[in-house]
Amino acid sequence: MKSKRTATLYVQILSSHRRVPARMCLTVILSLLALQICVGQSEIREPGFDPTPVSMAHSGKFSRRTITSLDLLQMRRVAGLQISPDGASIAFVLVQAVSATNSYRSGLFVLSTISKQAVTELGTAGPPEFDSSGQLLSVPPQWSPDSKYLTLRFSFNGVRQIARWSSAGGPPQQLTHSENDILAYEWAKGDRELIYRTIAPIDAAAVRASAQTGLVFDGSIRASRAKPVTELIRERQTRKIEWWKYSVDTNQTRQLTAAEIKAQQSTQHFPPSERDVYLTKRSPDGKALAYIRRLQRPQDLKYYGWTLNYQDDGGRKQTLIPATNEFISDFRWSITGKKIYFAKVSDRLAGLFEVPVAGGAIKQISQSLEQLSNFSFDSNEKLVACITENTTRPPNIAVIQLNDGHVSTLTDLNPELETLALSVPTRLDWSNKYGDSSFGYLFKPVDFEAGKRYPLIITTYTAGGFLSGGTGDEFPIPVFAAHGFLVLAFNAPDRRPANPGDFRTQMLTWSSPLSSLEVIVQRLVREGLVDPERVGLTGLSYGAEITQFAITHSSIFAAAATGGWSARDPIFYYLTYDGWRRIFKDWMGGGPEGSVGWKWKQLSPALNVTFLTSPLLVQAAESEYLSGLQFYIALKEHEVPVELIVYPNEGHIKNQPAHKLIVYERNLAWFKFWLLENHKRQKTNWSKEWSERREKLVLPLTAGN
Repeated sequence: MKSKRTATLYVQILSSHRRVPARMCLTVILSLLALQICVGQSEIREPGFDPTPVSMAHSGKFSRRTITSLDLLQMRRVAGLQISPDGASIAFVLVQAVSATNSYRSGLFVLSTISKQAVTELGTAGPPEFDSSGQLLSVPPQWSPDSKYLTLRFSFNGVRQIARWSSAGGPPQQLTHSENDILAYEWAKGDRELIYRTIAPIDAAAVRASAQTGLVFDGSIRASRAKPVTELIRERQTRKIEWWKYSVDTNQTRQLTAAEIKAQQSTQHFPPSERDVYLTKRSPDGKALAYIRRLQRPQDLKYYGWTLNYQDDGGRKQTLIPATNEFISDFRWSITGKKIYFAKVSDRLAGLFEVPVAGGAIKQISQSLEQLSNFSFDSNEKLVACITENTTRPPNIAVIQLNDGHVSTLTDLNPELETLALSVPTRLDWSNKYGDSSFGYLFKPVDFEAGKRYPLIITTYTAGGFLSGGTGDEFPIPVFAAHGFLVLAFNAPDRRPANPGDFRTQMLTWSSPLSSLEVIVQRLVREGLVDPERVGLTGLSYGAEITQFAITHSSIFAAAATGGWSARDPIFYYLTYDGWRRIFKDWMGGGPEGSVGWKWKQLSPALNVTFLTSPLLVQAAESEYLSGLQFYIALKEHEVPVELIVYPNEGHIKNQPAHKLIVYERNLAWFKFWLLENHKRQKTNWSKEWSERREKLVLPLTAGN
């Protein structure tokens, strides 16, 4: 219960200071820093794991009703897939949140690509994995070369090993018996051996020894994340990586030699003369290299973009896909080495394409209007497994016929959604005053009445695939629509790179999205759909930047909610590390003090609160809330309604199911409070009424946890 009380204490401290004098700002920050350290040492460290396997079984009887936040939270999500080498089966992992226990379940499944027989359920796949930001990782199971078994990293007695399942069913068999966790593995070319890497655990004694001498505070420390010093020491500790080989035939394991390790590491090389290379792959014969470049200079392209390039061992280079602002997310060589398959995402299409290595026209392979991703090829390059989704249909498993591009959806992973009353969106396209294009999907209320004006909630900053909760999944779009809101899932304009010192172009990162928002709101008002006095704005990450810039530079928004801070205030410059300070100097020409202070004034939300009246709800991770306290204090001093909720043990992407459900519901309640129930509420008397509402909302959601 310690962490729950601490989280409540955050809220009480941040909500009680309606007018905090500027001289107390540092005192408040240091007090919260001390609390942050306490929470960092509390018992809640990550979401729990429920060993009950995810089930795809259902009764088939669902009543017609409106969607809830719990429905969204409990959707089954794909966390990795791979087609068998012979193309006959697809193995995939599902993950499902359980809010009542603040945990996740997982399941491992095998699906036939040939017949419509039932899916084979193999049991739990173990705890899901998340990256350092909190994002769910896709960890595909790996088939044996003979397509009879599938393998996955699986925990035995607290250590991640390699386990094997028969595709026909049955319990997992432990293959490796490593002392340390296995980081990654792959099948060797001989088809009967596995090569894997292990990582040594943190050396607790070394951490204690380093803690005794103290940590030198240098430019690499991100004080804005307010981590305990011992955790910083742990993160800096070098952990030993070892390479091993396991024989399926003999069940024996041995370490790789130095020469073998070098051979493994030499399969990928970045071209030394190229800049901004982020993905490389060698050709099947090892004599050529293909690589994707990220274009980040205005002389390369007007907007940030990508190219796909080829280089042979003789140094000859060729651009296979010229500069484009359409995202090239992944690629693979064909088995002949004569063409490259690649995944591309544009504002209307996400699919599979190919291009000849010798040069020539790009060909679209997948014939589908849905968003396709996570492509997995069989060994004969006849079938490709993938994930398919659209704006109202969550991800499912599909297969592509390479000869004609036909896409067949093989699963319905969330049949419960079929009988829920959902709004079907309309796509909108427009341009802003800078000539930048934007698009979005407009969801009307489920009980929409023509001729009636509605409150509008806008989510940012992308609008692709299944539109459940905006970027970061915190703002429940279908639930908003079920409660009487118009919802616009807004895809911000492509961003323009700027040369160091080009402040005018750099400011378009925020002023261009704001212009797009103003244009579309005015259009929807003219069309009689939106009440101009009831427009709300939301966002996380870059979406939080857009939102907090917009409400401090425009008067069209009546309420706002973000999943964190914009981190564009002077306080962040001092709390972050040297890398970010260099970026700010490129943007502004210097720090917040001195001759470039006027540039900071144009960007910083905290320096532009004088005319701000939009109530703001911020639900921030404990690792990110400090960077916004300058803005928070400024809002308090100007008596702008603001509430900051801090969630313990969360990263940039919140992933604890109990937190995610409360985040959904608080955002819904916030906009109902300000836009739906009484949008002319007196903002000087709001705090007591909202506090009572907040407590009534949270208590039922946390009951029994």
